[in-house]
Amino acid sequence: RNEELERISFVLSKSDNLMVMTDSQGTIEWLNIRGAANNFTEEELNNFVGREIAEVSHYSKINEVIETVNRTRETITYEAKSFDSVKEEFWASTTVTPILSESGEVECLLFVDADITEIKKAEAEISKLANFAQVNSNALIRVSTDGKILFANDSGKDLLKIWNARVDGVLEKASFLNTIKLAFNLNEEQKLNLELKNRIYSFRFKPIKEHNFINIYAEDI
Repeated sequence: RNEELERISFVLSKSDNLMVMTDSQGTIEWLNIRGAANNFTEEELNNFVGREIAEVSHYSKINEVIETVNRTRETITYEAKSFDSVKEEFWASTTVTPILSESGEVECLLFVDADITEIKKAEAEISKLANFAQVNSNALIRVSTDGKILFANDSGKDLLKIWNARVDGVLEKASFLNTIKLAFNLNEEQKLNLELKNRIYSFRFKPIKEHNFINIYAEDI
């Protein structure tokens, strides 16, 4: 039994995700120090054993989670936001699994954290994009750095039709492709004025470099 537990502990200790084992009431008994791909420093993690997980958790309803897992004996997942040592926003998705004794009682709880910060950033970008498309009648077109059209609001789709282009297609207009590359390489917003059907449009190319795409905003001037 002890050898089996040692092997399990060894495997869990190698995980990049933070894993914390508590008793049924939330007192920390073990954690994998290597799981420092989170918002805690190694020094902080070293001081966690023996403390209540409610003292160190960034989730305000952690006690409710512990009570529910003990009562239902079912796994629960929750998300919590915190900040790392350099004040950058950090999001973790935590799964709490009850470990049952042979008699079916909750013997301990296993907390496993997964870093979902990039997912949350992407969700925020999508939310901002949807909000822009809803409240702004100006055209918005999102294009990857190789010219693939990822998104366009209704006004943007009208412009794309002029160039015989569409969402999921490729934008082949040379002046646009050159400006996209310039904006991305310099990581700076670029501007371009074009005449379309006897009207002048001002285009702004906003690079979102961490996601490898460009937002193109068009205004009829």
